[in-house]
Amino acid sequence: MQIKHILLFIFSLFCLQISNSISAQESFAFDHNGVIRNYTLYLPDDLPENPPLVFVLHGYWGNSNGIMTYSGMNKVADGNKFVVCYPQG
Repeated sequence: MQIKHILLFIFSLFCLQISNSISAQESFAFDHNGVIRNYTLYLPDDLPENPPLVFVLHGYWGNSNGIMTYSGMNKVADGNKFVVCYPQG
């Protein structure tokens, strides 16, 4: 993935309005030059203002749903109050 794709991806995440009272897991997509990029974002309950954002990447044969289940990062995010992003490569 080219650096401009990565920067566009990060920018799109920061454009999201993160609420302090929503615990949610939602999938998003954006189009960059005709290529659809997908990712899942996990937001724990009671997030502080400007929470950290952690990216969890899957391996070559994996996918975002698989690494989300395997890694257990949603539970870690709940305990430590950060947002988790699982991009689909």
